[in-house]
Amino acid sequence: AGDAQIAHMSAGETRLLAYSVDLDVEHRQEGGQTQTVQKVRIVDGMVEMRLQRENRTKHIFNNKDSSRGRTIIVEQPRLGGWDLVEPAKPLEVNDQLYRFEVEVASGKENAVEILQRVTDFSRVGVLDMNIDTLLMYARQGKASDAVVEAVRKAASLQQAVHEIEREIQRLENERSEITRDQDRIRQNMQTIDRNSDLYRRYMTKLTEQETRVEQIATTLKQKQEELSEARRKLSEYIAELKVE
Repeated sequence: AGDAQIAHMSAGETRLLAYSVDLDVEHRQEGGQTQTVQKVRIVDGMVEMRLQRENRTKHIFNNKDSSRGRTIIVEQPRLGGWDLVEPAKPLEVNDQLYRFEVEVASGKENAVEILQRVTDFSRVGVLDMNIDTLLMYARQGKASDAVVEAVRKAASLQQAVHEIEREIQRLENERSEITRDQDRIRQNMQTIDRNSDLYRRYMTKLTEQETRVEQIATTLKQKQEELSEARRKLSEYIAELKVE
């Protein structure tokens, strides 16, 4: 039968001993893992997706022996936490694997398809959810209109925050530009006559710029308050979101 080694066995335990290769039987394997979204909801400000993962493996045997059939024992690793869906009942099962029995008639082909399935959950922030993907789930009946509307409202509140942030950045850039221009003007004023028209024009411009800097400071203070309020509304809205 050939040489073989078997590891330690407990009382009553059985093992399969492989000792040769059956050259008259060909085997090929097909399949892989798939994942589908079953339901989308919002829980505690997070978009929760219930996922169904399937691991499908098909073992195909071709018996080229025209005089004798074969009984094939297929060993398939068990995936921790996954349920066996097909076939409904294995020949044997232990902690590491399933065993299935396949009858292959002489000169024929037969197969066994093994399906394991698990339900999982994935969460992303409401503001990180792609609206186009969510709309696709809604068309497929996996996300309700209420979920879509909640994400859209959150995106609208976030957009309001971004608009205020951009306005604040624009004002700060303008103030920085004025400051640089004032430094240049003051340097130029040191080299010209104080009674000249150019000097007076510089003074007028500096006065206008100082007025504008004061206006910017007032507007920035107002915008910072608006930004804090917009961020508060966004944060409170997301934190309280629970939508089926």
